[in-house]
Amino acid sequence: MNSPKRMALLICLVVGYSASSRAHDPYEITSVAYLHSNRIELFVEMEFPTGMTLAGQKPVRDIAVLNQFEAAMPRLRDLAGSFFDLTAGNNVVLPLSTNVELGVEDHIRFQVEFKPTPYRPLRFVARGLGAESSESPYGTSLTVLDMVNQKVLGQTTLFAGSPTAEFPPRNIDAPEPTITTASGTSSQSINTAGTPERAASESQFPLISVEPKTEPNWLVAAVVLGAVFLITFALFRRRE
Repeated sequence: MNSPKRMALLICLVVGYSASSRAHDPYEITSVAYLHSNRIELFVEMEFPTGMTLAGQKPVRDIAVLNQFEAAMPRLRDLAGSFFDLTAGNNVVLPLSTNVELGVEDHIRFQVEFKPTPYRPLRFVARGLGAESSESPYGTSLTVLDMVNQKVLGQTTLFAGSPTAEFPPRNIDAPEPTITTASGTSSQSINTAGTPERAASESQFPLISVEPKTEPNWLVAAVVLGAVFLITFALFRRRE
């Protein structure tokens, strides 16, 4: 199977799994970002009552869904454009276009297009889930697909209380090694090149490099000489 077909199958599996496991949950939203060479596309899908509620429009059962959808279109467009805040590195990425449509089973679908950017990591903040509170019931799955290199950058679930994710995740550097002083209170920071940092000069007990002195071991020398003398004496007696 060639690369385009393999990538297409991968996308179908990822999106199909997300849709089947979350699309019918009124409190869950499915989001997928596609990173192309000339654009970034973000698709968001949710149940009709969820989309109307997040847009600030209370859904009504006695009114046709299409009529409610058309009446709430201005608020839905605003929600679509601000549902995710996107930054690349330290740069804010603004949406170029937004589209809102009523999909299968009356699902509300957002399509947002962003300008491509080489900066990383990509940071997604799901502002559209509501106030940053753990009491909010809404959440969204987020899958990020690199269409240029044909790989999945990651998948996670975001909630109102934890709305942020980065792709690829930042590397967490290991803590620098420390040397505890005799008092057990001060430590010296050492960089990766082995050069002490400024903390070394401020340490209460600076480390002093002392080279061991090499002294002759007279006891060993005496034992060796004694053994040689005894062997020589024994050989001399045997000759006699």
